[in-house]
Amino acid sequence: MKSLQLFMAVGVVLSACAAEPPTSGRSPAESEARRQAKRAEIAIRAGGYVRKTDGQKGRIVFANGQKLVPPEVVAQTAERIGEAVRMAVEVVPFGGGAIKKVSTATFLEDVHANGVVYLVENPDDDALLISPEGKWAKVNVQALAGTNAVSRTQKEMMRAFVILFGGGSSDLGHPLFGYVSGLEQLDAVPYGFPRETLGRLEKYLSQVGVTPYYQTTYRRACHLGWAPPPTNDVQRAIWEKIKAEKERGPTKPITIPPPNAKK
Repeated sequence: MKSLQLFMAVGVVLSACAAEPPTSGRSPAESEARRQAKRAEIAIRAGGYVRKTDGQKGRIVFANGQKLVPPEVVAQTAERIGEAVRMAVEVVPFGGGAIKKVSTATFLEDVHANGVVYLVENPDDDALLISPEGKWAKVNVQALAGTNAVSRTQKEMMRAFVILFGGGSSDLGHPLFGYVSGLEQLDAVPYGFPRETLGRLEKYLSQVGVTPYYQTTYRRACHLGWAPPPTNDVQRAIWEKIKAEKERGPTKPITIPPPNAKK
């Protein structure tokens, strides 16, 4: 049956079971191999996996227009991504040419896809470019050339997919960070910042070399000794009060002796 295909989990099925916790003394490659083996073992004992595909709609394609990385590697990576999200992710050929808004819209219509990640060879491009509104991303394999070109390309394919299709969206559904189809939809969404992303942003930006500043009330800054000179009457009153308290020094605290203390 077309809508019910038997899928024996001999390869990697990312969503089959929880990831193995990090183990000291084991390399990432060894840990991944153990996870694959566990998933395959579970699948075989359970009789393999079956897919019911009649409710699945749409597809994402990797448009392969490069020759530096073997096509079977591209296909295996696309398959792995598809298994992770349980959606149709496939590879189609790309004949080259300029990648723009109009050309991508035509390309998606021709290949019956809802989004595309191009794989190209270009001496001038960055390794990864993303266009969320255009529903396309571009991985420049030539920028990844070298001994590790294959693994670099696989990783950039995954990064492109995740970033392009909502990996940076708001967990609480802030529409500004969801899919925006065009200017009219952009006009309709509220202007605001998704505060639940702040922790992720701070961690990421620190890796770029950008760290946050410290913010507190003017009163607290005066107590800490680094407040700037006052700029209004409220700040001036706080400034003068705290300055006077510091100049006067601490008052002698009232001590309360214990009940049975000798007088």
